[in-house]
Amino acid sequence: MLSRSLEGIRVLDFTRLYPGPLCTLMLADLGADVMKVEAPGGEMGRLMPPLKGDQSLSFLQLNRNKRSLMLDLRKEEGRLIVKKLLESCDVLIESFRPGVMKRFGLDYENLRGEFTRLIYCSISGYGQTGSNSGKPGHDLNYISVAGIIGAQEKVSILPPVQIADSIGAFQASTAILAALFQRSRTGAGQFLDISLLDGAFFAIILLAGIQVSGLDAKSEQYLSGRLACYNIYRTLDDRYLTLALLEPKFWNHFCAQMQMPQLADRQFQENQQELIEIIAERIATKPLTDWIEYFSTEDVCFAPVQSIAEALQSEPAKRLLVPVDYSFGSFLQMRTPFVEKTLNKRKAPEPGEHTWQILEEAGFTKPEIEAFARKGIL
Repeated sequence: MLSRSLEGIRVLDFTRLYPGPLCTLMLADLGADVMKVEAPGGEMGRLMPPLKGDQSLSFLQLNRNKRSLMLDLRKEEGRLIVKKLLESCDVLIESFRPGVMKRFGLDYENLRGEFTRLIYCSISGYGQTGSNSGKPGHDLNYISVAGIIGAQEKVSILPPVQIADSIGAFQASTAILAALFQRSRTGAGQFLDISLLDGAFFAIILLAGIQVSGLDAKSEQYLSGRLACYNIYRTLDDRYLTLALLEPKFWNHFCAQMQMPQLADRQFQENQQELIEIIAERIATKPLTDWIEYFSTEDVCFAPVQSIAEALQSEPAKRLLVPVDYSFGSFLQMRTPFVEKTLNKRKAPEPGEHTWQILEEAGFTKPEIEAFARKGIL
């Protein structure tokens, strides 16, 4: 069972907002003990709308199966507590700007001598080195710099999901898993530098190959609306459907089914505009429901364009949703796709909910923890 594959692996999580918490969510769903370190008052992600009562729905989704530890890193004793916790930790992951952990004395160079088995993962916008390493940024900035926005016909279209952030989360989790496997053979930890911009560049791997070969990637890319066989079409009821008939066998089958065999040998002709208009005119003669029924038994790469609400009512999406109980009621959350549905469904923690528990596990006594609390370290 993959949901127990990382049992025994302890992760000290200093990440915030989206990419880092998504990475550690996947690790937690795989069974790792993820201890989320929050500054006094809680992570800023707890304030992100929309809210259910006083709780951020996005925070609840990204921080399921984790424990929360409240700790003030600005105080020396707070930093000493981190080092004590690292004695039993396998992974440290952080998403501050480069230099922040160094100011706390908690960067990899300061820790590696004492914690030789530690896998230290830093997630940042532009990486730990280079002229832009200290710049702030968010997903839209990274996909802009990487050419993803500029590759669109309309650069004013903003993707509704975080592309670079999501890829960055998968980069980080993959790198951490690989480092854990390597450590099982060598006994040594290592430093992982995860750049969200690098992930965005990796997303354009096919377009990059075109561009660096000497061609213009924007004019040569065929999957952005230039081909009739790979396009979005409006239906009679102002809904949309998609066709992705790249293989000739699918295109030929579609042309025969639509009683347009004369189009079969025009799939990759140079000028596609007339071809697009012919298909668009035919698709516009029926409402979307008719086309869904029409293609339901055919071997055609067809799909309706659905809203988020419609998508989540589909059977594939329902398989990924699991109920998690909160004070306001049951909240459906999306599980990590490759982890079985029987995962541990522990709700996202309250700020500092597990502080005492985690410190006691690390060997601190009750009087010591009480003293930390009085000093405002917890």
